Amino acid sequence: MQHAGDPSLLEISIDDKTYAGANARPVQALRDLQLSVAKNAFDVIIGPSGCGKTTLLRILAGLDADFKGTIHAPTDQQLGFVFQEPRLLPWRTVRENICLTAAPGLDEAELEDLVGEMGLADVLDRFPRELSLGLARRVALARAFASRPDLLLLDEPFVSLDQPTAERLRRMLVRVWSSRPTTAVMVTHNLREALQLADRLIMLSVRPARVRGVFGISRPREARSEDDIEAMRREIMAEYPDLV
Repeated sequence: MQHAGDPSLLEISIDDKTYAGANARPVQALRDLQLSVAKNAFDVIIGPSGCGKTTLLRILAGLDADFKGTIHAPTDQQLGFVFQEPRLLPWRTVRENICLTAAPGLDEAELEDLVGEMGLADVLDRFPRELSLGLARRVALARAFASRPDLLLLDEPFVSLDQPTAERLRRMLVRVWSSRPTTAVMVTHNLREALQLADRLIMLSVRPARVRGVFGISRPREARSEDDIEAMRREIMAEYPDLV
C-alpha cells in the first residue's frame, strides 16, 4: 500500500488480482478497477456473488498484498474491520472484547456512550457463547468503533440475520456512524440494504471485477421512505439487471 499526501481521499487502482483456485488454477478476481472514496463518505460495494467484493475489502485492509496496483491512503490511518463473522475472543467478556481494540485515551464515559448506543450495557460481563448472533454482531460493531477508525471496512455485517434483527442493526450502525463520522466502505449483496445505508453505491461487474457504475444518493438516510428505496432499486435493476 502506498500512502498519498491528500488526507481526505482513499484512491484505489488495482490492475490485477489473481489467486490460485481449485486444482491450483489461476483465478483473476479483479482487473482494471479504479475507485476513489472521499473522507467521511459511506460507500457500499455491491455486485454478483463471487465477483471479488470481499477480495477487494481484504486488499483495502492490508490483509492481501499480492496484487498489481496501488492503494493511496492517508498516512497512519486507524483501521476498523467488521467481518462476516463476529470473530470475538471466546475467553473474554463483551467488555474485554471491545476494550481489546479501543483507541488510546478512550475513557469510560465514551465507552458507556458507545455500548449504550449499541444496546450492550446489560451484557458487558457476558461471554460470546452467551450471546445471540445479533448481539455478537453488535459487539463486533462496537469493537470496531471503539478503535476510533479513520477507515471502517464492513464485510456483509448483517448476513444470516433475520430481517427484523438486521433492520435494528442497520439503524444502530447509522446512528453510531452519524455521531462518529468516519470513512466507511461496506460490502453487501443486499441492494435494499445498500440503498438504506449508502451515500453512494459502487456497482461491480462479474469476475474479474471492475467498477461498472456509481449511483449517488442525495436524499438523507432518515428521509428515505420505503417507496424511495423501491424506486431507486427499480432504477438500478433496470440498468444493471444482473447486479445481484
